[in-house]
Amino acid sequence: MLGLLMSVANHVRELAIKMGGNQVGTVGFIEIKPNLVNVVPNFARITVDLRNTDEKLLQLAESKSNRFHRFYLFKRKAKSKQ
Repeated sequence: MLGLLMSVANHVRELAIKMGGNQVGTVGFIEIKPNLVNVVPNFARITVDLRNTDEKLLQLAESKSNRFHRFYLFKRKAKSKQ
C-alpha cells in the first residue's frame, strides 16, 4: 500500500514538473482501511488536486493522470492474481 501512495505522489509531482508553467498538483486526503498498526490495509482512497490557469493544459494533465492511475491499478490487479 505504501508503494501505491508513493507512486501517486511521485506521479503528481513529476507531472507538474514536466508540464511546467502554471501546472500545480497536490495529493490531499489519504484514507487507509483498516487503519490499524498491525494490519495490512486492503483499501486506500487518495485525492489528487490538479490546477492550471490554462483549461486545455489542465485537461491534458487530468488525462495523463487518469491514464497513469488506470495503468497502475491494472498492473496491481494483474500482480495480485499471480
